[in-house]
Amino acid sequence: MRDFLTVDRVANQIRLRRSTYTGNFLLVEGSSDKTFYKRFVDKLVCELVETSGKPSSKQRAIDILKILEQSNFQGVLAIVDADFDRLETLLYTSYNLLRTDSHDLETMLINSLAFNKVSR
Repeated sequence: MRDFLTVDRVANQIRLRRSTYTGNFLLVEGSSDKTFYKRFVDKLVCELVETSGKPSSKQRAIDILKILEQSNFQGVLAIVDADFDRLETLLYTSYNLLRTDSHDLETMLINSLAFNKVSR
């Protein structure tokens, strides 16, 4: 069902949520990203928003971020996979947009010490 929500609708949901929630919003691509990042987020001051859907969850996260930034919405950050973005020339950049250091979250985990704990 989430696949059918437009980026405008998700952005509006976040704007409406602001009326009762003073914390920050962290846009992440999918459920595995949400599961990973929730370990590092204080739930009292930051709400994770999953942007999965079509065409791509990364592009949806960026589009939602753009919409919110254009309306000067404060307290939003997006974390997306780098994928092959560094090879492309037209990248959207923003202080509120973070890309993973490597291709995606999974390769970042494989390169970390955390992988040693899982493989044992």
